[in-house]
Order: sequence, then C-alpha cells, then structure tokens
Amino acid sequence: MSMQPAETCYWCKMAAVIFLCPNMGVPVQGWFADDGAENGGETYEGVACLACRRVHMVNPRTGKILGES
Repeated sequence: MSMQPAETCYWCKMAAVIFLCPNMGVPVQGWFADDGAENGGETYEGVACLACRRVHMVNPRTGKILGES
C-alpha cells in the first residue's frame, strides 16, 4: 500500500495524511497542525495511532515513519 500525500482541508489549516502502522500493518489517518513545508520537509511529529494505541513519529509531508527504510 502506498502512502498518500498530505491534503489540506478547505476550511482549516490542518493537514491530513494516511500512514501505515508499523505494528499492525493497517492504514491510519493522522492530522497535523502544518505540513512541514517550512523547514524542507524533514519534520516528524508524534501521532497517536488508532490501530495499535502507540505513538509513531510521522513526517506530515510524506507520511513516512521515522526509522522506516
């Protein structure tokens, strides 16, 4: 499954991205205050995963998990 790029909703400034939970292997939607564009896209934010109830560090621009190859 490929990750979907961040989308910004028309009525707010929050970015949504779908990432793959590394523990359960299922897609999970995360919401971010911004898309990480201000500092070159190398930002990772903690997201509470609804699938496994853990916190993952996710890049809001790419949807990649920190430490994932």
